[in-house]
Order: sequence, then structure tokens, then C-alpha cells
Amino acid sequence: MSIINAIWSGGSFRLSEASREEHRRKLREGEHYVLTVFRDRDWRFHRQYFARVRELWETLPEGDANAPWGRSADHLRKWALVSIGCCTMSTIHVQGGGDQQARVVANQVCEAMGEFAVILPGDEPGVMMIARPKSQALSSMKADEFRESARAVLEWLTVFVQTTRGQA
Repeated sequence: MSIINAIWSGGSFRLSEASREEHRRKLREGEHYVLTVFRDRDWRFHRQYFARVRELWETLPEGDANAPWGRSADHLRKWALVSIGCCTMSTIHVQGGGDQQARVVANQVCEAMGEFAVILPGDEPGVMMIARPKSQALSSMKADEFRESARAVLEWLTVFVQTTRGQA
């Protein structure tokens, strides 16, 4: 799937100059293409958000480097998304098993998925919850939802980082 920037003008879409150059060999005259329309983001805010997350990550204490949130700015952002509830939850129930066995199975599931996840204890023995952050990708999150989640992440991270540095 390719993302093509276009402007609605005069009753039709006009490709931006950058998209025209990037896709001129891929798009064929007279071919029919299906478009998914979503409003563009405020790219200035987008860049500032990711830069601020990186700045906050860089201020974490060295001891947090091996923590799930400390490995990279992206890990910190995803940890925050889960922490504010901007995530999807899955349940792992190991029949007849205890918490330790359920955690092992949950870890295996997360490794097989190959994506960031936080494993939380469930409400009963042998149950674990897997929290996966929602994607903030342009194709996954509308502009207003992105702005709202980004602001919540930055607010949460500011307090979290101050707390980990012992400044709260």
C-alpha cells in the first residue's frame, strides 16, 4: 500500500508535487485506483511530538535502559500508550495452570507476534492480560485521535519521567 498526498481542488484530486515524482512510474494513465481518504495530520505537531518523546527518553536514568520502556524512545512511547489505555487487550488463560505458567505462555505469544506488548496479571490464577499499544500510524489513526493520544502520552510521560528521576 502506498500513501499518496493529494489536494482536492476543482472537483478532483491533484497529487502533490512530491507524490507525483515518487509515484509517476508506478501509476499508469487510464488505470483505475481505489482511494482511502483521511485528513492529513498537522506535521509540525507530529514532528514536535516525536521529538519531545525522544527528549524525555534521553532524560531517563541509566538504570532504566533495560526496562521495557527504556530500550528506545519508541518503546517509551508505546509503554505510555498502554499506560493511558490507548491499547487493545487480549486474555491468555492457561487451563489448570498458575500465574507463572500463564506468564510463560503470554511471553511466547508476544514473541510470536513480534510487536511491543505489556503483560499484566489477570483477575484469577492462570490468567494474564496482553496489552498492545494502538498504532499511531497515519493509516491507523485519524488526525484528531492522534492529536488527543499524543497529548495524553506527553502529559503522562512528563510525570512518569519526573517520577523515575525522583523529582515528583
